[in-house]
Order: sequence, then structure tokens, then C-alpha cells
Amino acid sequence: PVHWSVSADGNYLSLLLSLTRAGTGRELMAIYLQKSAPQSALPMTDTKYVYFLGEGVKVGWKRNLNLRVCGADTYRADIESAVALWAPVLAGRLKFGLSDAKSYPPFSDLNSNCIYVVNSYLYDGREQISGFGLTTMQFSQPRTELVDSDIFLFQAELEKIFEREGRRQVSREQVERRLARSTRLAVLHEIGHLLGLGHKFNSVPSVMSYEKDIVAPTAYDVEALQELYPLR
Repeated sequence: PVHWSVSADGNYLSLLLSLTRAGTGRELMAIYLQKSAPQSALPMTDTKYVYFLGEGVKVGWKRNLNLRVCGADTYRADIESAVALWAPVLAGRLKFGLSDAKSYPPFSDLNSNCIYVVNSYLYDGREQISGFGLTTMQFSQPRTELVDSDIFLFQAELEKIFEREGRRQVSREQVERRLARSTRLAVLHEIGHLLGLGHKFNSVPSVMSYEKDIVAPTAYDVEALQELYPLR
């Protein structure tokens, strides 16, 4: 065991385990358990809205959400900008804020939602593919709610892009200018996942697609989030 946590409401337990497997080496395994509860049908809405669990499946946060910058603040300006764009969409619906954490528990902790900058881990070993961001999500079907989520930003994936472009004789300064816009969008996109949105790939303008020209929540994004979180 590396870490364990119990949610504030006592409904969930997380265990983070360290193990070693032949052939793959050291691993971390997060296990989430919940108190028994009656099965509930997942709430549905218009299938034009795509959420974490799919088209029209309304599963979001039932508690206030505080995103913490845990450790390195390399992309702090991008994170602040993204939170400032999403928070007004949720006004009166979900309390969503940002804070710093210089000391923090591991990613599986049920009472801490972190955004981490990871320096040395490659999310994708292929040279031509770069996966800069990843959001982990856990949910409870019986209680129809999101339980835990953390965001990882992989610095080594950006370095892979620098090396690839360098072989094409593109200067590091040029690449940095190109990537600055992409990192802002990536952070905005991953926070969208944290809030419960899924990918939107059917030509509807959305930050939840991979369109590089969209750098703020679109009309669709606003509608989808406000459908997920009604006014309180």
C-alpha cells in the first residue's frame, strides 16, 4: 500500500498499491470501493450532449469542486485562464475554484482533485504521437455521481515534439510559439473532462474536439455543461 483515503461523506474508499509484474516492472494500481447502495438508472438527456459516460448520460459532481495545482506550476497561467473561462459557465450551478498545493497526497486521494505536471513519463511511446494531457475519472453508478478525477500534463511529450521538429530544422523558438496555443487549448480541454464533458467529434464546434482554432468554450460547451448542472 502507498496511500488510502475515505471520501468526506464516508461512501467511498480508495487504495493505491505498488506492485511489480514480470515483464512490465513497477506499477501503481488504484482501487476504488464504495458502500452498498441501491442501483439507480443513469439520468439521461438529449444525446446531442456528450458526457464522460457517453451521449446524453448525465453524471456529474454532486459536491463543490476545487482543482488544485499540485507541485510544479509550469502551466499556471494556462490553468488560471482555463478555470476563468469555465467558472462563469457554472455560476449558480457548481462551485468550481482553483488553489495551490505544495504538499498533497497521491492521485487516488478522494478528497483532492489535482492537476499535475509530470516531467519524465511518456504517455505514448510512439515518436510521431504526442499525448500531452490525460484526465482520470471515477464514478458511482448507484449514486449517479463523479467520485474522483485528476489531470496529468506530460512535459516529456512536449520535449518529444521539440526533438521531432528540430530534425526538420524548425527552431525551438518557433515550436514554442506554436505549442503555446496548443497547451492553452489542451488544459482547457482536460478541465472540460474533469467537469464531466466527453469528446465531441461530429463537426459541432467544441473545445472537446481536437480543433486547434477553438480556444474558449463554445455555445455547445456552455449548453452541455449547463444541462449537466442545472441552476441550484
